[in-house]
Amino acid sequence: MVATTADLKTKLMEEDADFRRMVEKHRMLDKQIEDLDRQILLTTEQKMETVTLKKKKLQLKDLIGSRLAEYSRSQE
Repeated sequence: MVATTADLKTKLMEEDADFRRMVEKHRMLDKQIEDLDRQILLTTEQKMETVTLKKKKLQLKDLIGSRLAEYSRSQE
């Protein structure tokens, strides 16, 4: 049976505390970015913070994807 990415992610979150922390951190960064994006005018510092947060979020997304791929291969 081929598991979906969502199924693998759910199972890995249950089994791996580090993976769960990465996913939670990714969600937190997403919320921070959304909060900044809701503001009408951003200061230069806020714009820089948004760029930094987006970079961190993307790095985490890549790590999460890699971990999911490794986990998927190990389940075959």
